[in-house]
Amino acid sequence: MVDLFGNTTESVPKVSDFIKRRDKSGLLRHLQGLSEKDFRVQVLMAGLSMIGFHHTRPKVIEYVMGQLD
Repeated sequence: MVDLFGNTTESVPKVSDFIKRRDKSGLLRHLQGLSEKDFRVQVLMAGLSMIGFHHTRPKVIEYVMGQLD
């Protein structure tokens, strides 16, 4: 059988990874690139709270980032 994906051990970064490294700029870029569903899941799994997306995506990101200060 042909291995189409190779031996990839690269994991997808999570919000908690950026928090552990204290990488706020990396976290900001990461949050901007997530779908709404992945955003919700990763933020809540990292133990952060959020506001609804009806506040606009930039406001939601600002709220999440504000918890890191």
